[in-house]
Amino acid sequence: REDILQEAEASLIRAVDGYREDQNVMFITFMILVVKRRVWNVMKKIFREQGHAKEMISLDSKISEDEPFYSIIEQTDPMNDPVYATRYRMASQRLEKELRSMSEREMEIVDSWLRGETYAEASKRLGITEKAYDGRKHRAMRRIRKAVLD
Repeated sequence: REDILQEAEASLIRAVDGYREDQNVMFITFMILVVKRRVWNVMKKIFREQGHAKEMISLDSKISEDEPFYSIIEQTDPMNDPVYATRYRMASQRLEKELRSMSEREMEIVDSWLRGETYAEASKRLGITEKAYDGRKHRAMRRIRKAVLD
């Protein structure tokens, strides 16, 4: 408990020192991010050392210690970039076309994958072997990946 409180206090000082008004972010937002990230990292370390959990769900799991704070706060919408938006729409259209061209059986395989069914559950429901399900799933995923990435 003391370690966590100490880290929170140190993080508050770090937030005060690192805050920049020219970044158009309120101090409270910046401070919460800095403190929360450090406290969660300390808690993960404590849990790992004590062996209570192999993995801990974290609110900032995609945030690394080395990443600049302001780049984390900045919420850019990639759809505002015309090049990205055009590529996104084209990939979406290719995906829809590919899905329409798939057989009913292939769509059942894709549907089972999207629902998160295990190989055993999906193969039993579809009346095929797990090996057959695996092969069909991989072929369907390859078609989808090719349609989106082309």
